[in-house]
Amino acid sequence: MTAAQRTHRRIAGASMLLASLLLLVSAIIQPSLKSNELQQLVVISNNLDRWFATQAFALCAIEASAAERVARAVVAEQAVTAGGAAAPA
Repeated sequence: MTAAQRTHRRIAGASMLLASLLLLVSAIIQPSLKSNELQQLVVISNNLDRWFATQAFALCAIEASAAERVARAVVAEQAVTAGGAAAPA
């Protein structure tokens, strides 16, 4: 395994951990959820800071998850390229 592949694997691992942590934080700080739309809007309006922070953490978790997928794709592409270069013509 090359140094670049190790780096991409580390990025993928760190991204997976970060995404999980961000989702956990988002779930902890989220205001209560109501099944009635009007009641939910009242809860949101009373807790705007928490609501926006929850959405920001969830969005960051999605971005971290996407970074993990990109790092995995790079590692897979490098493995295929290295395998193809080593194959006899």
